[in-house]
Amino acid sequence: MLNNKIDVIIPAYNVEENIITRCLTSIVCQTILSDIEITIVDDASDDKYIDVYEKAANRFRDMVKINILR
Repeated sequence: MLNNKIDVIIPAYNVEENIITRCLTSIVCQTILSDIEITIVDDASDDKYIDVYEKAANRFRDMVKINILR
């Protein structure tokens, strides 16, 4: 039996907190949550947005593995 894993990559450039939160909420509502890993890729956003991404990711880190790549 294969161990299938889904990697979700979210490109982000100056994305507001409500948008990134809605995106993460949609992902964690999936039925295959145990096999999902999320990576938010910051595409040279303004400095304030890394905090926005961290804050949004921290809301969901107990449910799914989330990485932020800068």
